Amino acid sequence: LMSKKIIIDANFPNETRAVLLSQNNNIEDIEYETAIKQQNKGNIYLAKVTRVEPSLQAAFIEYGVLDNDIEPINSEKNNKEEENKNRQYKIQEVIKKWQVILVQVTKEERGNKGASFTTFISLAGKYCVLMPNTPLQNGVSRKISNADERKRLKNIVSKVTANNPNTSSIIVRTAGAGCTTLDIKRDYDYLVKLWNKIREITLKSAAPCFIHEEDGLIQKIIRDMFDHTVKEMVIQGSTAYQNAVKFMKDILPTDLSKLKEYKSKMPIFTKFAIEEQLANLYQPVFSLPSGGYIVINPTEALISIDVNSGKATSEKNIEETALKTNLEAAREIARQVKLRDLSGLIVIDFIDMYDMRNRRIIERSFREFLSRDRARIQTANISQFGLLEMSRQRLRPSFLESNSSICSYCNGKGLVRADESNAMLILRTIENEIYNESIDIINIFANVNSVIYLLNNKRPEISIIEEKYSLKLNFYADSTATSDNYSIEKIKLPKKSGSAAQINKPLLQSSSSNYQEEKSTKGTNLRNKQKWKVA
Repeated sequence: LMSKKIIIDANFPNETRAVLLSQNNNIEDIEYETAIKQQNKGNIYLAKVTRVEPSLQAAFIEYGVLDNDIEPINSEKNNKEEENKNRQYKIQEVIKKWQVILVQVTKEERGNKGASFTTFISLAGKYCVLMPNTPLQNGVSRKISNADERKRLKNIVSKVTANNPNTSSIIVRTAGAGCTTLDIKRDYDYLVKLWNKIREITLKSAAPCFIHEEDGLIQKIIRDMFDHTVKEMVIQGSTAYQNAVKFMKDILPTDLSKLKEYKSKMPIFTKFAIEEQLANLYQPVFSLPSGGYIVINPTEALISIDVNSGKATSEKNIEETALKTNLEAAREIARQVKLRDLSGLIVIDFIDMYDMRNRRIIERSFREFLSRDRARIQTANISQFGLLEMSRQRLRPSFLESNSSICSYCNGKGLVRADESNAMLILRTIENEIYNESIDIINIFANVNSVIYLLNNKRPEISIIEEKYSLKLNFYADSTATSDNYSIEKIKLPKKSGSAAQINKPLLQSSSSNYQEEKSTKGTNLRNKQKWKVA
């Protein structure tokens, strides 16, 4: 039954977004690409080995620098090359320094970690994957579990590759289930033609250099998202539409009629009510139909997902309410994990259920919901504490990682000091700075809320400090300061002159760091700072 739609927004040249809509217009899958954050996974390079490290069983290579465009490197760029974990050889026996090798990106650069590569090249098509330098390893995806179907596909592979040299192999993808010999052969011929082109370019090139770019977003969507359940693929953007038509003619000519170009003035994502659903992906809380909700919280070590019953009270007892809410949560978590590209270790805190049969129901249902995900996933059983642990393969940066940045106000912590805590910190810092010095005036520059709190609630403490050390405290509200950042300026009045002399530069104080000397000229610019004097 063809009931799904693929909607592609390529109206802007620097951004392409695509979603797979279910029959009830809910997003089932999402793909996106921007000119700033292009994906390099799958790209192929002719690289030069700069170092072989036996202790790591890895090689470091010089391959090129990736910014917005592919450019030759000016200095050596070291990156690890990951080899097959099941290898029966040592890397120093097969790879030598300055050796020229063809490599493919397996993991994107992330933070301080460079990209990872492999020498085992693989080219993905619609129904199969060609491994041009991996001999005699033809096979069928493990996700195709039917024994008769696996046998049928293996026979097709044998026929298609009968004239193939023994230097390459193909694997039938999950999407190949039910395909005819013609479908597999057309896909295989396309991949062989692509590999011959890559090989020809490689033989004419000098390392290090870029050889082949992985398929663009339009091609990936047709390759990975488009199947027999999709009744139409609607594209806004003439260039993207023409690219889709060209690629569809190569691999799926019989489905060309399903492609449609969207030409209305109304944005296509507004037309299909997609924007609101995408906006929900930025929110940590997602509501469930029965009144419960889930809370998604990424951390450094893992991603925690908490399931709460909320207003769900329609069932007869607590156990039935927990079972119903957990089932809804399991379905939605599987969907959110896929849409948000959550990867690594994920821990789900389901609502406690005391009946072991209900726990098994949740586990089986959750694994069934996850079976539609392309990523490799491992799940454990629900523990005695109601926790289910799972790991998910990282296919690309998460949705939030690609579309958000660290908060400049809290530096990504999500919390800032309370006004009272920050006020007391400022007073303690003042005493720490002046207890062994003779100071006449201290100017404090802090967040507006902190200054107001100090003057309204800490006047007795301020007076005690002024009397104890015989000095004057001036408070300045700095609209540019965050809640837990402040600076202190110490001034001593010369005995023979009535003019004030700043005896040191202002010190920038922060609750999250040690004292740092502020790099500024003598004196402090008080523009845009409102002075609050102690009466």
